[in-house]
Amino acid sequence: MDRNTIILASSGLILLILVIKYYRKKAFPYKLTYLLSKSETVFYNSLKPVCDKYGYVICPKVGLKDFITVTGKKDYLKWFRKISQKHVDFLICDKNLRPIMAIELDDSSHELKKAKKNDEFKNKLYKHIGFPLIRVKAARYYRHQDIDLIVSGTVKNFGNK
Repeated sequence: MDRNTIILASSGLILLILVIKYYRKKAFPYKLTYLLSKSETVFYNSLKPVCDKYGYVICPKVGLKDFITVTGKKDYLKWFRKISQKHVDFLICDKNLRPIMAIELDDSSHELKKAKKNDEFKNKLYKHIGFPLIRVKAARYYRHQDIDLIVSGTVKNFGNK
């Protein structure tokens, strides 16, 4: 090959690399992933037969703004922002999708300062609205009987209010 051909081929290769880099930056930096983490999936798979037994529906990762509403117009945005970016791990609903309890799966990340502050806010919020929030310590295995007691006991107590 002569010198001009080598220079032209090299220039074309450099141009091609620059075009590829440019379009990669323009592409959306997203990919599909699983809805639940591994520990959430383990808990979900243990919770599902219990909820099926009682005719309940499990809604995972529901935004608080989707089932809790701000009641006052004064400072509405201030209060809405406090719930707009938060979610509950599992919202248990009756067959009509009326929420009956929330379940938070607490793993080691809940030991972080920011998570503790978030948990404290959620605890206070749920107590204020009189809605059951159950915190379950993340584990590798859950006994069916324990989950049944949590679900049936919470619904029984909430239903009596």
